[in-house]
This record gives sequence, C-alpha cells and structure tokens, in this order.
Amino acid sequence: MQLLFMRAIGFLIGLVGQAAAFGCPKFGSRISWRVNKQLILLLRVQLAKLIQRKMKCVDVLQAYINRISDVNPMINGIVKYRFKAVMNESYAVDQKLAENQKKEDEATLEKKWPFFGVPLTVKEAFQIQGMPNSSGLVNHHNTCLSHLVLL
Repeated sequence: MQLLFMRAIGFLIGLVGQAAAFGCPKFGSRISWRVNKQLILLLRVQLAKLIQRKMKCVDVLQAYINRISDVNPMINGIVKYRFKAVMNESYAVDQKLAENQKKEDEATLEKKWPFFGVPLTVKEAFQIQGMPNSSGLVNHHNTCLSHLVLL
C-alpha cells in the first residue's frame, strides 16, 4: 500500500513539473519561447559556430537575458545581474568577429576562439571585480571585490 502511495505522489509531482514547463514563459519575454528554446538548448560548440557564422552575439545574449528574467525570480540562481555591461561586451564581440571574418577563415576563427561570444554564468564563489563573493558564507553576504586581484 505504501509503495502504491509513493508511486501516486511521484506521478502527481511529475504532472506538476510537466505543466510548469509546458507553454510560454511567464513574466513576458520579448523573444518567443520557440526561438528562445532553440538557442538556449544548443550545445556550446553549436552556439559558438552559430555566433561566428550566422547570428550576432547580441541576439543570442538577448535570448539568454530573457530566459534568465523569466526563470530567475523562481529559482534565484543569479545573485546579481550585469546585463548592461554584458550587452556592451557583446557589441564588442560582434565588432571583433566582423573585423576578423574579413581577415581569417571560419576554421581559423574556431581554432583561435572556440567559444568566443558564448554566454556563460559564473558561480558567486569565484572572485570577479564588482560582483558579490560570499562563497556560500552568510557572514560574507555583502562582500564585493572592489579591485582586480592577479595571481
């Protein structure tokens, strides 16, 4: 009887998870879920090739920002946003790629910069200038690195 009850609970939890994942994202993204899903589910290698050949880094980054804006209020996975700075960096990536595509072929670009322009998040445990760094310790809750440390 207990096994049957546990299976029923597991089934109901699975249904709730599927219902939550089904349909459009909440909080009003600017990019449709289909486009967003296609980009965010690509392997990093595929995404890098897409950025180097067909798509702008800014557009890919906007899809990730939209997804983060949709999901982060529920999971609190990103402690501090730096969307404006990252958008500026992505414009620079697009400009650098445009300049280098005139000088070098795709194979050279892939070898030289395999993940150039691919968005990533970094755990709060790593020290990054201007970002929180508590390493999971409550007493370091408001610790931010004010200067760059070189090792």
